[in-house]
Amino acid sequence: MIKDSLRQKNSTGFTIGLILCDQLRDQFSGDFPEYETMFKTAFEGKTSVFAWKTFDAVTGEFPIDLDVCDGYLISGSRSSVYEEKKWMLSLEGFINKLNRKNKPTVGLCFGHQIMAKALGGKVACAPEGWGIGFARCSVNSDSSKNQLALPEELTVGVCHRDQVVKLPTGATNIGSAPHCNNFLIQFTPKMVGFQGHPEFEPAYISALIVEAKTHLTPQEYSIALQSKRNAPDNQLIRKAITKFLTKQMENT
Repeated sequence: MIKDSLRQKNSTGFTIGLILCDQLRDQFSGDFPEYETMFKTAFEGKTSVFAWKTFDAVTGEFPIDLDVCDGYLISGSRSSVYEEKKWMLSLEGFINKLNRKNKPTVGLCFGHQIMAKALGGKVACAPEGWGIGFARCSVNSDSSKNQLALPEELTVGVCHRDQVVKLPTGATNIGSAPHCNNFLIQFTPKMVGFQGHPEFEPAYISALIVEAKTHLTPQEYSIALQSKRNAPDNQLIRKAITKFLTKQMENT
């Protein structure tokens, strides 16, 4: 079912379509809010910036009319894009429609990866293994390429084993991390992908590290624990994404 935000008024007058590609795992229920709430809390701040409509991509729920929303956010997922499940292929088709319509869109983690695949790039399981914890990202300082207007260095929570290994034609790498070269991608002037999770609070990333321990090598787990010393730049990244979407929606 499509859900509207309970907040009827917003400061920009724009509506964001949240494309959910996963749900909070049962073991975290009660300790952390659902992903939909995480996103709205992260990108609302103290005032209501956007109105929201939520679509469950896994059940095949997509807006029939793209203009029901002014811009879109595509979430992460525990799945891999190269599994090519039916809902993923439907999502790829939806992303291509957004591209043809020039709809402002930002993908995070899995959302970033499936945008790359849909637009002609390639995603693979990284030979480096898991990237989990708090990653340091270097951002291209060229303002003509850095559409998100982020600083040259930032820290963000990550939890992924897959990554974009080949860019779509016309896309630009605007940020890299030691574990993931294509960490931040400008797909088009209105479409950006980000491998990090600025919507996740540090406590949730820490919980994911503990949960993933049995799947990590001793070195990966050690790196993840050590990375907890680095405070994520969540507020800065959230503001940059909000500003990007708002600016692009104003120009649509």
